[in-house]
Amino acid sequence: MEIAFSSLKEVHYQIGLVVKLYFLTKKELDLCESKFIETEKVLAGLIRKLKTL
Repeated sequence: MEIAFSSLKEVHYQIGLVVKLYFLTKKELDLCESKFIETEKVLAGLIRKLKTL
């Protein structure tokens, strides 16, 4: 799970870099942003839950 969370953060960074290099527009990034945040929350919650078991 930790690896999945780290990979998600890495992809999030890379998408930001793609925007800075003008391969994606800010608008296109915004469409993905909510999905990244939602996935981060789900993974973080799952990691917390598994640590308490």
